[in-house]
Amino acid sequence: KKELFDDIKEEVSVAVINQIKKERENEGIDRERIKHTLTMFVQMGLTGVEIVKSGTNLLWKGQESHQIYKQAFEEPFLSESGEYYGKLSQNWLTTSNCPEYISAAAEALYKEEERADKYLDPSTKPRLLKIIEQEIIEKHAATLAEMPGTGCEDMFKHDRQDQLGEMFNVFQRCPNTLQYITNKMRPYIESKGEAIVTDQNIVKDSIEFTNKLLALKREMDGMVDKAFHNHSLFQKTRDQAFQNFMNKCAYSPHYIASYCDNEFRRGLKGVSTTEAEARLEAIIKLFVCLNDRDVYIRSYTKFLAQRLLSNSTVSDEYEQMMIAKLKVECGHNTVNKLSRMFTDIAHSKTLNEEFKMLGHNGRPGGVVSSFQVLTNGHWPEQAFSPCQMPGELNQVIQAFENFYQKKHNGRNLTWLYNQGNCEVSTLY
Repeated sequence: KKELFDDIKEEVSVAVINQIKKERENEGIDRERIKHTLTMFVQMGLTGVEIVKSGTNLLWKGQESHQIYKQAFEEPFLSESGEYYGKLSQNWLTTSNCPEYISAAAEALYKEEERADKYLDPSTKPRLLKIIEQEIIEKHAATLAEMPGTGCEDMFKHDRQDQLGEMFNVFQRCPNTLQYITNKMRPYIESKGEAIVTDQNIVKDSIEFTNKLLALKREMDGMVDKAFHNHSLFQKTRDQAFQNFMNKCAYSPHYIASYCDNEFRRGLKGVSTTEAEARLEAIIKLFVCLNDRDVYIRSYTKFLAQRLLSNSTVSDEYEQMMIAKLKVECGHNTVNKLSRMFTDIAHSKTLNEEFKMLGHNGRPGGVVSSFQVLTNGHWPEQAFSPCQMPGELNQVIQAFENFYQKKHNGRNLTWLYNQGNCEVSTLY
């Protein structure tokens, strides 16, 4: 070993490193020879060596140790690699724009991985890649993101998602560098959102206002998916940006609830269950960005009460679907009153059917009537408005109260005349 290896190991190591440097500069080398040479460095470190005959061959066997490999080859190789890519990355910075630099870095990393797999010892690969990533990514990430004309701000401004995606793929090797992308992404989204919530023509119309927000949300969701593979950091940054600009507008909670009311009255009419769920989920994604969720819930409750009392919702199934989604975000207690409103409507339907089974067939005095019995505390507060009812309607009211008291002794009914409606027909 002394005569055959120790005296020449430094020269061999330098020769191997020079060969690898040539390959980095696109010159052809004998990869198999490099691989066998590096295997020799590992074998020279074996301890408890014995020579074993296998057929006509003699095999060198022992306890594996990488000490000689690391001292004689790996350490100087890693040091040289750091210097090489330090100089190369500086050259890229002076001769390339941001996308060109990122492409060069991605190609270099791919080749280094392929090279390591081909002829380096497996233990070297992670250490090598870490050093290269520090030199070409971590040290220059901030500069790349800030490059005027071609950096992140320009990529976002001109919707260059392919370039953003390539930058993300390179930067995620050093997770702490992703902040340089998100630091540009947040103000980009906020500027687009603020253009909506500060446009005086848009804020006059709750439907257009919410449609604009939904369209922007779809656009940003698509970007986070395509360019950043729905990475949690980018999802969080997107949501924070929406929170920042949406909550600058006091109308946001009420307008989104109003939009939802419009969907239940006419927007979801005739659409499939799949599409309805997707559209309701899009509304929920805006809802979770609101700071004043209580304002939204109060407005939503009032709109829901109006829909239920006027029987103007396009689908009870879709209504329940929305309530289930709100429960997930707000908890059972917050949304419980909404569910109880549906219970009251179902109970009222049963009461009306039983009322029609009486001798007057639900038409006391010849007046066709229908009643909604609402549990106090489950519905939005309604101001009681005194009203002098005509005798025909008083007869109907008294008949229903008698019927109701027999079923529920001790319960009192408060009549909200302003919530009712009446149809008068004339006879000629």
